[in-house]
Amino acid sequence: MPFFEDIHEFTARQGSKPLFVGNRYLFPNGAQSDGMGNHCDPPDDPGELAQLRFEFVRAKLENAKKRYRDDYTNIKESAEFHKMGAGPGPAPGWESYLKRAAQHIQRLETQLQQIAAKLPRTELAQSKQAYINEHRRAGSAELAKLQQLPTF
Repeated sequence: MPFFEDIHEFTARQGSKPLFVGNRYLFPNGAQSDGMGNHCDPPDDPGELAQLRFEFVRAKLENAKKRYRDDYTNIKESAEFHKMGAGPGPAPGWESYLKRAAQHIQRLETQLQQIAAKLPRTELAQSKQAYINEHRRAGSAELAKLQQLPTF
């Protein structure tokens, strides 16, 4: 009788939470699953593993940046409405929260660069390095905006 492992069992065996990237679940260790019983353990090939880890961290970075932008926008709007007398100000601790989120983004960018350095130097790898550089500049712009936000 064939062995069937559902996504929950596979996730437990991998020991970490996956991200849904593209059309599959991708784990930090390079394992993959379609969520329907088709699972792949991490590859043995170091180049392929680095590629999957790069993809995982890049997706994690994109999610963190989106969450940061959304939170930043909500806090800014709350501050603007409060200034006009139309509602409460941002929740206490908003400044340290955004700073921690920005530091998390910077750590992910560093991690992504470290993984990118292990990738084979192909045209694809060079385009991914350009992607990293572009997002590092965007992250710096977001931090500059944070510093311009008035304190209360």
